[in-house]
Parts: sequence; structure tokens; C-alpha cells
Amino acid sequence: MQSGVAFNGTAPAISPDGRTLAFAASSPDGRTQIWLKPMNSLEARVLPGTDGVGAPIFWSPDGRSLAYSGPRLPGLMRIEVAGGPPQSLACAQVAYTSAPLADWSPEGIIVFHVGEGLMQMPAGGGTCSLVTRLDPKRGELRHNSPSFLPDGRHFLYHRTGREEQDSGIYVGSLDSKPEAQSTTPILKGASAARYVAAPGSSSGYKTGYVMFVRGNVLMAQRDDPASLTLAGEAVAITENLSAGANADSGMFTASANGRLVYRTGEVGGNRQIT
Repeated sequence: MQSGVAFNGTAPAISPDGRTLAFAASSPDGRTQIWLKPMNSLEARVLPGTDGVGAPIFWSPDGRSLAYSGPRLPGLMRIEVAGGPPQSLACAQVAYTSAPLADWSPEGIIVFHVGEGLMQMPAGGGTCSLVTRLDPKRGELRHNSPSFLPDGRHFLYHRTGREEQDSGIYVGSLDSKPEAQSTTPILKGASAARYVAAPGSSSGYKTGYVMFVRGNVLMAQRDDPASLTLAGEAVAITENLSAGANADSGMFTASANGRLVYRTGEVGGNRQIT
């Protein structure tokens, strides 16, 4: 990475094909932009037009576009990786008081975190609507970290409660109203889940793994696509994982073909990517 460019501590995002890492970094002139680093190179290049980026940064399923946000940007933005001006995907009713966490489905739907729960919108821009809603009776504080499953209609997400035992990973559906989403976790006490297809998965609903954070340990557990539940035993991938912007998120990213990038240690420590 170029001298004087500092990684800003938000979660990076690897492209679906596992070839390119996108991350936010600040240059010596104080501008924070998206940088793109090929995985087979030590050099990174800036993506023009992305000033003010914060979090999240996430890829379109075809790897041609990135969506991102930031504390001073008008909601979600979209930009082509090949270049060009950014497009605002903001919805008038969405107030970005903190960095949202998001994912982009194969069917062209973006789900992202807002104060009330999770919101969905077309990736080309348009009407937003809540897909999950916080339940104050259950002591819920946040719904975040959505990660689409291969069918493009279901997604993993994390519900954060006031007590650790009230937090966990759930499966949501774009076809259910907020009040009709499942209230049964597939995994209690974990956080920041991502779905990763298993190598050699056939077409259709691929088998794969759910990667999640427990404490500061990154774990993986095989999923059961028929029942939308987990199967077998969880396996530890790495320890000392950096915490994300929230205590219930983690600094890791995985591509559709199983390449994993993660950060260890304290977020406020090393500011260079190695």
C-alpha cells in the first residue's frame, strides 16, 4: 500500500470472485476514499468519486459495482468499479445517524441497517421499506449484518439485545412482513454472520458455511439448505479478530468462492494493511 495512506478501520470487502479487496483509507491530504487492491499485487489504487466514504462498503453480485455510505453522504451511494460518477440510492425517510451495514442480493435488492431495523430497496434506487423491525418488548437494540443466502430471498442477520443471551443470528425473508419474521435464532450469542458457499457446490441452492464471530474468535459451521438451520459442529478459524464499529460486528469479509480476509488486533492499532 502506498506510503502515507492509512486504513481507516472500517471493514474491508472482498469482491465476489475473490480477486479484489475494497477498503476505505485516508490519504495524506485528509481525503477518505475507496481503494481497490488486487489480491495478487502489493499496490492499491484509489476509486475516484468516493470522497467521504465510511461504512459499509459492499459489492454487487457481478462484481462490477460497489455501494457505500459515510457520515456526511446522503445515504447509500453506488459507483461502477470501472469508473464514472457515483449514483445516490438514498431514500428520503432514511436517516443515517450511524454507519449502516448492508448486503446486495443476486436479485438486485439491497438490505441495510437503519435505526428501526433492516430496510430493503432496489439496487437501482427507488422505494425503501422495512423488512425487519426492532421489538422493544424483547429488549432489542439493533438488527444488522445482513448476508444473503443463495436463493436471494432469505438472509442471515444479527439481532442485538440488551443482554448477550438475547442476541444471536436469525434468518430473515424478503417475502415476510417485519412483524412476521422468525423470532427463533439459528445460533444464540454469536454475531456478524456471513454465508460462504462451499467449494464445488452445485448450481441452485448451494451448500455452504455460516461464518460468525463469538467473542473475538471467527467460527465456521456448515448450513442445512433444506431447513435453513446449521448442521454439525462449529470450527474455529482464527482468534484475536478485530471488533467492528459495533461490538456485535467483526472485521472479516469472504468472497463467493471462499476466499477470506480478516483483521486481527485492536482497531485503533496498526493502520496499514499487510
